[in-house]
Amino acid sequence: MLETTRSIPDTDLSLREDSRQRLAAYVADTTVDIDLEQRTIIYRCPAWSKSIPEKKFRPHLAKLFLSVNPERSRTILSLIQSTLDSWKFEPRLTVAFPQ
Repeated sequence: MLETTRSIPDTDLSLREDSRQRLAAYVADTTVDIDLEQRTIIYRCPAWSKSIPEKKFRPHLAKLFLSVNPERSRTILSLIQSTLDSWKFEPRLTVAFPQ
């Protein structure tokens, strides 16, 4: 997976939000949203559905973590790892816009 992650050009990542509550980005042709308060990772990718039962990360998620401050990535990944059972991994094949 690391090889695939590294093959995603840096120019294909656009950080949308990096706050205490959320880490979100456009990565290539998809979106990744990590809600730290709700402990939810929403990833718009058909292959993600197959990875959810094992709570496996996909290359676009890894690219996001490799693209932000390393300390920030370690903190978030440590939180996810230590509370993995309470995290929800959700596919979202359509985008909902706020009303």
